[in-house]
Amino acid sequence: MSKDAAAGRLKTGLIGAGSFAGYHAGKLASLGQSDFRAVFDPDHARAAAVADKYACQVAPSVEALIAEVEALIIASPATTHYAFALQALEAGCHVYVEKPLAEYAKDAEALVRLADEKGLVLQVGHQERFVARALGLFDAPVKPTRIEAVREGPGSGRGEDVSVTLDLLIHDLDLAIELIGADPVSVTASGEGDPLNDVVAEVQFANGASAWFRSSRRAQARARTMRIVYPSGSADVDFVARTMRDGTGFGLDPDFAAAVPDPLGASVEAFLMACLGQGDCPSPGAAAAKAVRLANMIDAAAAA
Repeated sequence: MSKDAAAGRLKTGLIGAGSFAGYHAGKLASLGQSDFRAVFDPDHARAAAVADKYACQVAPSVEALIAEVEALIIASPATTHYAFALQALEAGCHVYVEKPLAEYAKDAEALVRLADEKGLVLQVGHQERFVARALGLFDAPVKPTRIEAVREGPGSGRGEDVSVTLDLLIHDLDLAIELIGADPVSVTASGEGDPLNDVVAEVQFANGASAWFRSSRRAQARARTMRIVYPSGSADVDFVARTMRDGTGFGLDPDFAAAVPDPLGASVEAFLMACLGQGDCPSPGAAAAKAVRLANMIDAAAAA
């Protein structure tokens, strides 16, 4: 551990300098646990713009960046996540990977094993977990029997190197598996596009619960909603409007939005705290790998 890490500060770096990576750069530059050293992007001009804005260096290569830092955020195209995370973990870096953890479950699971073997933090950018926690969903007295989720909007051009299942729906898959508390056992699905731009799926879980998902990046309007059904009633969450209707009787928190005004910032800070041994990882690689496996099942069923 470096002297800075011992004092509660980590040398940090960023792979990626696109639009969303820019938000990550802002967090790394502003958080007290982070000494933001460098950014790498194959587009040097784009990397230089981030470096100029946040007073860090442009790394000439991924290898040079990894050698410079103790904790790394990967916010590059999804198809590059596995290779970059593998390099960083092998070099002894803690890693935060934007969703999805990897394109394929076998690769995601290999990253989880490697992080465990090396005692490193592997966190994934499933920020909706912070919203669910603020709502009180993780503390519900019983598991839901059904979840229905919609996540769609117009295409942005970002994330289209993989299916909409891995690009957008992955957030809802992660939440569904965590809330239901069981593994998926069967999937039926249909979709359009190659890779999929639209998908509808029905999933059965080992404990008898079920879930229905719809996701599109060709929709006219943006929608991010989830209905969580319990024997006592349902909770209806709108992640865009940041509102919730509680019919469960559990006393879920209607002011959840005020509790988490910045889910991304909370996620990055929690990652740094976990790396410093001062907190738990809130969205661990092992859980994210389960979401990737379910996404692969849905894509395979839609293609059949």
